[in-house]
Amino acid sequence: MWLLCTVALVVACAPPPGGGGQRAQTEEELAAAQASKVLTIIGRNQPVNLALPGLRATGASTSGSTGPFNAALDTADGRESNVPQLAEALPQLNTDTWKVLPDGRMETRYTLRPNLSWHDGTPLSAEDFVFAFRVYSTPELGASPSALRTDMQMSAPDSRTILIEWRRPRHEAGALGTTGAPLPRHILEEPLQTLTPDAFVAHPYWTLEFVGLGPYRLTRWEPGAFLEGAAFDGYVWGKPRIGKVKVQWTLDENVALANLLSENVQYVTDLALRFEQASVLKRTWGPTSGGAAIGSPTSARFLWIQQRPEVATPRSLTDLRVRRGLAHSVDRQALNDGLFEGEGLMTDTMVRPNEPWFAETERLKVTYPFDLRRTEQLMVEAGYARAPDGVFVDAAGERFDPEIMNQPGAQPERETAIMREIWKRAGIESHLELELSANTERRAMFPSLQAGGGLVGVGSLVTTAIGTPANRFAGSNRSGWSNPEFDALYARWSVTLDADEHGRLEAQMRRIQTEQLPGVPLFFNLQIAAWLAGLNGPDVQASSVPNLVWNMHVWTLN
Repeated sequence: MWLLCTVALVVACAPPPGGGGQRAQTEEELAAAQASKVLTIIGRNQPVNLALPGLRATGASTSGSTGPFNAALDTADGRESNVPQLAEALPQLNTDTWKVLPDGRMETRYTLRPNLSWHDGTPLSAEDFVFAFRVYSTPELGASPSALRTDMQMSAPDSRTILIEWRRPRHEAGALGTTGAPLPRHILEEPLQTLTPDAFVAHPYWTLEFVGLGPYRLTRWEPGAFLEGAAFDGYVWGKPRIGKVKVQWTLDENVALANLLSENVQYVTDLALRFEQASVLKRTWGPTSGGAAIGSPTSARFLWIQQRPEVATPRSLTDLRVRRGLAHSVDRQALNDGLFEGEGLMTDTMVRPNEPWFAETERLKVTYPFDLRRTEQLMVEAGYARAPDGVFVDAAGERFDPEIMNQPGAQPERETAIMREIWKRAGIESHLELELSANTERRAMFPSLQAGGGLVGVGSLVTTAIGTPANRFAGSNRSGWSNPEFDALYARWSVTLDADEHGRLEAQMRRIQTEQLPGVPLFFNLQIAAWLAGLNGPDVQASSVPNLVWNMHVWTLN
């Protein structure tokens, strides 16, 4: 389901007849009218901070909240293609901008576009990127661990040149994404030198006093309520046409829907809407061409299973037989019917069908068809037996009663209710914990099961991505799972520059993932973006909802 629904109103504006002077005046009037308007956006989660990639990230999807205020060396467009942003061009392999050295090391070189400045008017320098690299490479500050940064060394030969030396080949070197985001050295260097890590992370720069490079500069932040921004004259791709932006948040999908239908907001993103609300929009807007809604499978749902022996409750969750029993008890068809009216995109590998290595992954994967008899067999093999009321108990009589952590909201709660009802039939008692906290330690040290969203790439499953006190539990490997064979394949995957070999290695890692089960893949949680017909500019054919805001500087409001 790349295109969930497309019900768009297209309005063509042509200048009235008349001489050149009249036409110029009309264009000026149109520009002035746009500059006086406010684009109001609703997302699901308030960002912890506005920087990219952020410190002590919660894993929440906040592209709609942070996108208007940020820029990096390159970014992804709505078709998931990388395009240069602050940089003049992307490095090209086997040229002066991307060299593979005889000893296996690499060098990549970026040149900044000229005359760039921060929102406060301070000129952007290549040293700002070197400074950001230093900040985000400091584990004590809680940035999400990046295997990419461990292979990099960044320097600034001059004010517009960024030189990256790589200790080994990395295919990601040609497009850094958020790893190529700078920080304002003129604001943060002194606090970094003088403050404790906790005080540095709490510095008002990250929130109320944020200074960035994006199309809008922050003018106001009311915590828990909204952000406001004004069009930035010095934005790299030109001053935005719409004069102001306002970003709000709600965990209630129906509140987001009501605001959109009442035209209190023009754009909704970041999982603030789910499939159910998108279906309502399709029925409501279809006859009236009231707007557009698209969905892309960019956010996967994954049932993490705690693998830290000192944390896992019950401890038997570290037993592969128990994990496989749980996998056989997941009824994906029931989830599809209950959540997506049978039209969802279910998965047991986390690999999207459009990926080049999808076919090889499907060939290698281990599957666990819904089979409660097989669940019972595996639980018995692991030492469990049925109590008189049908619930599994261990040899000491302790009931198998895992906690499942999920976020609040209509769809996540319905998702959990479906799974718990089936587990009850299977003899698995469970209790629900709705998690509101942004505490990264709580998210990493969950006792049993955690339903998570996002892109669970292979880099999220390596040992070095485990959240620990040393990195303030900011790791993306939530279950604490570790597998030497997986890590070895990842090490090879990380350095290959051959696209075919890259895909084959990922397929092998996905085989291990499905075989050893650090968690159970569920489905691709279609990210929905919806906007009123009066908002012109979002790409209705886009394949990636999170990247839709990449060109928001050209958006206009009728």
